Amino acid sequence: MVKQQVSESQRGGQCKRIVRLIVRLSGRGMTIREIASSAGVSTKTVRRDMRILEEISIPVFQDRNEDSMGERIVWRVDPHWMRRFS
Repeated sequence: MVKQQVSESQRGGQCKRIVRLIVRLSGRGMTIREIASSAGVSTKTVRRDMRILEEISIPVFQDRNEDSMGERIVWRVDPHWMRRFS
C-alpha cells in the first residue's frame, strides 16, 4: 500500500470540515447522508470524520429520530459537552 502525502491545505480543509461537523451535530442531529450532502463529501468521508471525533474524545452518539420521513438514525454531539464552551 502506498501512503498518500497530505498537504497542509488538505489538512486545513479537513480541520474546517471537522469543526463544521461538530456544529451540525450539536443541533437537531443529522443522518450520515445529510451530513455528506451538506458538506459536499462522500458518506465514506463523513464516517472517517466521525471516527476522528471519537478518537479525540468528542462525545458523538446515534439517536433514533421520528419525523415526517419516518424513523431514522441521526448523529449528535452530547449537548452537555458543548455547554462547557459557552
